[in-house]
Amino acid sequence: MSMAAHLPMEVQIEIDRVMGILDENYNDKGIDGGYIVILESHADMGLCPVDMASSIYEFADLIKTSSEDYVSVLYLVGTEYSITVIMPLNITPKNIREDIIK
Repeated sequence: MSMAAHLPMEVQIEIDRVMGILDENYNDKGIDGGYIVILESHADMGLCPVDMASSIYEFADLIKTSSEDYVSVLYLVGTEYSITVIMPLNITPKNIREDIIK
């Protein structure tokens, strides 16, 4: 069972999509190209390796689900290294939420 099995199916699909990109472009070549961070509550925010309130992100996508909307945010933290942060919309920092919901 996946560690993300309790998340909505649309979020699991996004996680699988990002993992596929990382595997295809980096892990198959023996390179660590990045990782995915899943935040589920305000308490988790302090565990995020990126200061989301002030860091510039590459893009953010809204993940619509039948229960609760989520956000996927891509940060490029090096030439060939990324961090994708996935979290519920209700805990997403204001600067990102404002960019997504226009």
